[in-house]
Amino acid sequence: MREIEELSANIHLLILKSELTEAAQEIEKELRKLQKKRAGLRELNLKMQLLEELLEESKCPVCGKMISELDTPSIEVELGRLRSEYPQISEKLKNIEDKYYKYHNLHSQILQKLKEIERLSTGNIYELRIKLHEKEEEITNLQKQIRRISETLKNAGISLVSQTENKISELQYEIGKLEGEAGRLSGDIEKLENEKKRLEKKLKLYMSKGSELSEVEAKIEFVDNIKAALEEYLEYMIEKRRKEIIETSSEIFLKLTNKKEEYVGFEFSSQNDYKFQIVCKDGSRPDMDTISYGEMEVVALSFILGLNKYSQIKAPIITDTLFGRLSPYVQENIAELFSEMDNQIILLVLKDERPGGKTEIDSIAPIFKHKICKEFIIQRNQINRESSIFEGKVLVGD
Repeated sequence: MREIEELSANIHLLILKSELTEAAQEIEKELRKLQKKRAGLRELNLKMQLLEELLEESKCPVCGKMISELDTPSIEVELGRLRSEYPQISEKLKNIEDKYYKYHNLHSQILQKLKEIERLSTGNIYELRIKLHEKEEEITNLQKQIRRISETLKNAGISLVSQTENKISELQYEIGKLEGEAGRLSGDIEKLENEKKRLEKKLKLYMSKGSELSEVEAKIEFVDNIKAALEEYLEYMIEKRRKEIIETSSEIFLKLTNKKEEYVGFEFSSQNDYKFQIVCKDGSRPDMDTISYGEMEVVALSFILGLNKYSQIKAPIITDTLFGRLSPYVQENIAELFSEMDNQIILLVLKDERPGGKTEIDSIAPIFKHKICKEFIIQRNQINRESSIFEGKVLVGD
């Protein structure tokens, strides 16, 4: 009855499930719209702030490059245009963010309520009501048996009184004989009573331990079932993420490779490891130990970028003389891909120390030159066997 009352007290929430689900979906749509607006306003606001700092400091706040007086009027015109087209952008951005957080909090509350609803089950109440009905029928049957037995005992009692009066004399004689025997047996009875009490205590102890053991065993079985379910879910999520990562990595690989007409992508060599295997359009799979170093680097880079897509933290990507072994076509593809990414990318490249010497990426630098934030030069003193690093200008310099 208590279980039924607890479930019935909240069963009305099931009526709200479809409404809350629909509301959560609508709020998610609104959150996506607000997020898109917020991103656009933030970009405009940042652009206006950069233009203002550019005019105030007469140099770029990002790369530190000085601007000429000829560029100032065009910057002022652009800043004026943005201010006229987007007045009070800070207030609008604040309103959008306030509205976004308001919807976000409401969305969290709805999801929490949906979790509570998921714990409810009409089937549980139905089963409990069936059990309750069975118990009530059992109680009714027992009450009928009690009334029938009571009537039988009442009638039997009247007959026994009559018979007992006729037998009193006989019983008195027998009682005299039995009194002597009773004296002898009373001692045995006392011993048996003590033994009975001792055995009852021992039985209660074993019964108590058996009940505790059953409860512990039931808990262990429940934990084992939960563990098995979690392990099964974990394996499913790992396999799902493996598939997503390899599909994304394969797409990136096809963008970078210079053998698009030959390859269809690459895959993991087996279900138990993360070794790569290139797949050709004719279904063949080349020996990965015999492919070129350049292809190995393209495969590894594709996997890193595919893995990066599903990483919660956009970690910096560091490459050490990556372009030296690659064909110009692949170098250009990588440069295009790097120029479109949001990650911080650190390129370690070699420069020819001879007069007029160039770096290994001079030919592709124009593709991502506008995205370069800072440059550093590492110089090696072979005599002292020391290296020093300082900020300089190599690709973005005049």
